Amino acid sequence: MAKTVREIAAQLVAGRSRKPEQREPAIATASDFAPLDRQAYERFRRQLTDAGYQHVADYRVDSVYGEVETRRHWPVIVRCMLSADGAVCANYYQMRPRVVDNLIALAGRALRGGLGSTGIAKLWRSVATEHLYDFESEIGTTYLGTSTAVAASAFTSPPEVSMQFLPRGTSLTSVRATHESRIREAIARGAGEPTRMASLKESQAMEARCDAAKYAHRAKIGWVTQDELYAILPANRQMAEAIYREVELINRGAQGL
Repeated sequence: MAKTVREIAAQLVAGRSRKPEQREPAIATASDFAPLDRQAYERFRRQLTDAGYQHVADYRVDSVYGEVETRRHWPVIVRCMLSADGAVCANYYQMRPRVVDNLIALAGRALRGGLGSTGIAKLWRSVATEHLYDFESEIGTTYLGTSTAVAASAFTSPPEVSMQFLPRGTSLTSVRATHESRIREAIARGAGEPTRMASLKESQAMEARCDAAKYAHRAKIGWVTQDELYAILPANRQMAEAIYREVELINRGAQGL
């Protein structure tokens, strides 16, 4: 069943108003990799090992996009590696759909005549695995992120978080080179010295500080803006405006207005 505008707005606000919590990561087991492309993880490790990076840990993230999306995807396994100087945390993960469940849902829509061109695109995404790279560093009081998770590019970041999103399919070598170049540029501008990380605990602490800055920014702007919704729905500004009106109502209700 299609979500109402109110439900979409509520899901957006809930996802972005959830205060980040630093938890002990669940270390992945061999069985966690069973539904995933294990060879892709090994290629990531080999390529970065050749560049001087060290493997730190593989850990499980049970929910990335909320409960509904978790039902559509297998749990995410993140492979974390650190550069030789400890200035870069490099992560690789896959978004792998639960193919059978997704196809059953889409088949139901097709039978009701509700597939269309958008549904065909969703059909492809329902069976295709996304391979994603995130490189992260902390330079002084600035957080640098270089990522192929382009879906997140619609959302703004605070001034102290500098994100660069590269197209899906960008090679690992290119993502790494871009991020390392950005570090050199930031240091040359006088942004400060990189935080050096030597363990998963230290890389997670860096990510938690970045998440706290992002959360404060989200709270300040009312969790999601109309411009962000325009970026998410470029072909349907009317829908974006309708969702934003609901977001404003939800925010006013939370403030008791």
